[in-house]
Amino acid sequence: MIALEILEIKKFMNAFLLGDLFDRFRMTEAQITTFCTFTIDGRLEKAFFGEEEEKTVGGAGQAGADCVTWELIKPRCLDLIRGKKTPLSFRFVFFCPEETMEELLSAGSAGEDAGSVTGMCLNLRFSGGTLSVTTGIARRLFSTDRAQEMIWDDYVREFLKTAGIACREIA
Repeated sequence: MIALEILEIKKFMNAFLLGDLFDRFRMTEAQITTFCTFTIDGRLEKAFFGEEEEKTVGGAGQAGADCVTWELIKPRCLDLIRGKKTPLSFRFVFFCPEETMEELLSAGSAGEDAGSVTGMCLNLRFSGGTLSVTTGIARRLFSTDRAQEMIWDDYVREFLKTAGIACREIA
């Protein structure tokens, strides 16, 4: 697990809210505080969708697979965040796209317990003018093997670097 402080908040927020940087990630929960606090449960309500739509919006197996993609919920969150005043705070919890997780875990360095990983988490938190990103791993069973965490941490660092987002590790 690592914690990173985003150094260029405006650049990050443009990529996050207006770009497609996180579109494939699954959002499990969000909390946005402006004039009041909005809480969003990212779990899909499959009964809302028709049979054909349901096949395209939900997944199975991975933690967060039954949650909305950022692409689907982003316009609603953008409406809550944008405006003349900066939100007091927000928090988003994401799971890595299943295909990306499978690619990362299929690498030879993923360690013995790679099969116990059910999700790779990314937490975004803005409060007091500071924006941070924290990584984590969801597992079926406890493990002392940290190979998967290190792979995910390295991926997130590279993901942000490739997107041109400057950050620094928080001790």
